[in-house]
Amino acid sequence: RLRQQADLALEYGWGAEEFDFMRLNFMLADKEMDGNIRDDEIAWSVSQLRAEWPPEDTKLILREMGLVTWNSSISVDLAGFLKVMNYVDLRLKHRRIGSLLGLEKGAVDNFCSVWWSMKPQNDMVPISTLVEVIKQLPGYAKKLTKLQEVINEGAERINFQKYCMVMRRSYEPRREENQAADGANP
Repeated sequence: RLRQQADLALEYGWGAEEFDFMRLNFMLADKEMDGNIRDDEIAWSVSQLRAEWPPEDTKLILREMGLVTWNSSISVDLAGFLKVMNYVDLRLKHRRIGSLLGLEKGAVDNFCSVWWSMKPQNDMVPISTLVEVIKQLPGYAKKLTKLQEVINEGAERINFQKYCMVMRRSYEPRREENQAADGANP
């Protein structure tokens, strides 16, 4: 079982040392020593392992993952905890991307909810899937135009950064500001 958990950690991109640290943190949080940690223990463990992660956001991602509803509690084993940590790491990555694009945390979190609904593989989604999602949104024609601007010719998949560029409202003015700034610094 430990080998399967270590393999899962490797699949998520963590080395043996990081897996051992996560496993130790999990065991410290397991107050009942039954091999499972609960809501508050999950939030504590995540915040111990990822200092930049706000503990109050843990309940949000547990809901997004379908692990908890508004009034229920949850317990996860180590494999489930590793899945939560992978989700947290991806959300932190997406927040960094959004921040670089000038997006607020709340906007990025909203974009992430839609992103995850498209079931990304290797953090990319088929453009055809994104087109179907865009068609359901207000102002879809403008977003489809933006999509054409940001994708490479012949591309079949889109990454999170380009997805954000399509979805954000202020894409065109920001691009013009960046081009003006580039022109000012030869």
